Amino acid sequence: IGGLLVYQILENGEFFSILFMFHIGIFSVGLILGFRPALCYAAAANLIILGIGIFYQLDLSSIILPIVLAFAVVLPSKVVEHLIAESTAELSRINEKLREENIERRRAETELQRHQDHLEELVEERTLELREEIAERQRAEEALRQRTLQLEARNEELDAFAHTVAHDLKLSLIHIS
Repeated sequence: IGGLLVYQILENGEFFSILFMFHIGIFSVGLILGFRPALCYAAAANLIILGIGIFYQLDLSSIILPIVLAFAVVLPSKVVEHLIAESTAELSRINEKLREENIERRRAETELQRHQDHLEELVEERTLELREEIAERQRAEEALRQRTLQLEARNEELDAFAHTVAHDLKLSLIHIS
């Protein structure tokens, strides 16, 4: 096809020069999009065949069907494959990022659980300390109450003794006077 194009360019000039540029353009764009070189060349060759048929005003019914099939079936499926490959790559990147975020979230949850467990231990220790302190205060309060009762009883005894002594002294003084 390349040799035919060079011959046609030399013979007919501008039309085939433009066609050749389209041929190179389609081939290059196909490669840039990531299609296999054979597919790019086939698409470009079909364009050349169509161009030659148009230039020589040939009956294109025998040429058009393969060209239409190439552009309607093969190229769109390759475009879809290319889009799927790009989407798959993008989804893989997103999946990797989510996996990393998930690992980080699990690490943070583990760290948070460790801190929560530590806080629960501290609360439990402090609760035990407070219970012991409350029990000690209750024992001290009970001892204080017992001591208060003993002192009140002794005070009553002393009052009674003082009253008896004062009464006896008064009687003795009255008898002496």
